[in-house]
Amino acid sequence: MRKGSHHTEEAKVKISKNPKGKFQKGNTINSINYIGKKFGKLTIIDQYKRSDSKIMALCLCDCGRQKSFLANRVKNGYTKSCGCLGHPGARVDLTGQRFGRLTVIAMSEKKTEKYNKILWECECDCGGVKLVEAGDLRHGGVLSCGCSMKGENNHNWTGGKKTFACDECGEDFPKYCSMVKDYDYHFCGNECRHKWRAKFIMGENNPRYKPKVKKPCGFCGKGLELHPSKAKSYENNFCPREEGENLSKCHIAWMSENYAGKGNPRYNGWSSVRPYAPIFGDQKYRNILWARHGDVCMNPNCLGEHLDKPKFLHHIDHEKENTLPENQIGLCSSCNGIAENKETWDYYIKLYQGITAELNNQEAMEYFNNYYTDFMDFEFSNPEQQLSLLEAVNQ
Repeated sequence: MRKGSHHTEEAKVKISKNPKGKFQKGNTINSINYIGKKFGKLTIIDQYKRSDSKIMALCLCDCGRQKSFLANRVKNGYTKSCGCLGHPGARVDLTGQRFGRLTVIAMSEKKTEKYNKILWECECDCGGVKLVEAGDLRHGGVLSCGCSMKGENNHNWTGGKKTFACDECGEDFPKYCSMVKDYDYHFCGNECRHKWRAKFIMGENNPRYKPKVKKPCGFCGKGLELHPSKAKSYENNFCPREEGENLSKCHIAWMSENYAGKGNPRYNGWSSVRPYAPIFGDQKYRNILWARHGDVCMNPNCLGEHLDKPKFLHHIDHEKENTLPENQIGLCSSCNGIAENKETWDYYIKLYQGITAELNNQEAMEYFNNYYTDFMDFEFSNPEQQLSLLEAVNQ
């Protein structure tokens, strides 16, 4: 960089900040005026911003046409003309030229369906005619009508078809030598193949066959014959299920005895079916609790990305009936989901109890005491929980 270049206008644009406060690399065409500059056959005569904030350049081509393009494509050299380079007047005539075994006869009236490219009618040395794109001819992609890959000219040629006898029915049938292996069996069709497999491969004739294992049903004790892989995979095997059922009757009965109620590893004291205390549904009470901390998520580790989502009041001790203000804390949807994770319960219970202990709950407690009548009529599933709440109200 020459001396004093850091004071130039372009250098200042390079180190300017975008609206988000991040440095942007280099300069863009919307920050520098390119009007009057020429790129290829195009001269930029105007710049403007499109509705989607992309910068467009109105260009004048050497042929006299005006057309708009994306400014960066013009600046970077991807667009060099208005399209006149592809006009019939600029097209190279390939008539009479030879490419491999093909000789170009004339330009065809047909074009490719996908990109609408021109096709050239070519005659092959074998007498065949083929329509080919100009690019395929120039770059050697197509050098014949296809005759060079047929029969003995194909590099995979191994002598054509030969006659083999079917290993099941014994009838002769033709087959390509390239499809034959020394250890392969030969069949005239799938029907003979299936018959042969039923005799020598399926069931006990299979070299990897393993006899079934006898095992009692995990519930009723009935003897079962199971495949070794299934008997090993499942600790409790049950009688087969009936058609249309997902589980067998023995399996359902075993699940009812071993996984119902407290036997279920996810059992949490029926908290999912216990009702909330009536005051928890009072919107005014919820607003009072949320306003204690200025409508902000109270998780100190919250990243602040979920405050625009619905607000949640979380029961710190996970007891729905304990609606004391000290047991309620306002969280965003993300932090509320994290607090419901059993693996982190102990950590968040201690953390949130310490936070709510320092909050001013006077207004919330006064509103809570007004619910004394409803509070007495509500039936708690845990009588000890009801007594502890009554003591807190009477204090």
